Amino acid sequence: MPPRRGNAAAGARATQEAQGADEAGPSNRIPEFVTFALIQAIMADGYKKEQEVKVIVRRLLNKTSDDSYMQVLSKIQNDIQWLEMNIERIKLPMNNEWYLCLVNKDADEAAKQMGSCFTIDQLAYFRAVVEKIGTHPPSGDALIADVNSMVLKNVVPMPASAAAAGSAGEPATQPAAAHAQKSKLSVVEREETLHKLASQGWLFMAREGYYTLGPRTLLEMKSLVLSTLSDEAARRLENDYM
Repeated sequence: MPPRRGNAAAGARATQEAQGADEAGPSNRIPEFVTFALIQAIMADGYKKEQEVKVIVRRLLNKTSDDSYMQVLSKIQNDIQWLEMNIERIKLPMNNEWYLCLVNKDADEAAKQMGSCFTIDQLAYFRAVVEKIGTHPPSGDALIADVNSMVLKNVVPMPASAAAAGSAGEPATQPAAAHAQKSKLSVVEREETLHKLASQGWLFMAREGYYTLGPRTLLEMKSLVLSTLSDEAARRLENDYM
């Protein structure tokens, strides 16, 4: 049976589009399959190392340079506007690597999405962990501390931390009175929550058994993070890493 000309022609067009991306001008010259694949990859985890994204772009466009990378990001931003989301860059102070995060423009929607993955008690515990890490004195020249998991597993949310979140990206929690009636997470449950938060980019395991704030927390919970840091650290974080 002779080959189907339609499929062959479509494949040739896709190849030509990818190879011709070097000459692409406006962001809409980037092939649709490229941005679709990247959006899916970032949405799957909520975040991605920028170097990993660049590798994906080069592979999809069959290129050896990153000269089309910013065009691809620009097109992704345009393509996800209807979702009320942004792709934002953040440099993690602990390793000085850049990350791309999918950030909700609507703080309430961000809280709902996180609430679908974590229980009320886990969210209250997470907020207390963020406050503990942010207020813990960093070692050496570090901007933000990395805290031993043994310390974090003993963190107990104060009743005030159970109040509904008021700033962008902060996870909503129940009022203090309702929270006080709930049983606390066990030590095992706290350890499991720490691992889950790290796997989703909310925390970052700086070294074995030590956690610091992850890229998603720095962007989605920016107001809370800045409020816990010293004035100098907050200024450096905003100016040099965001």
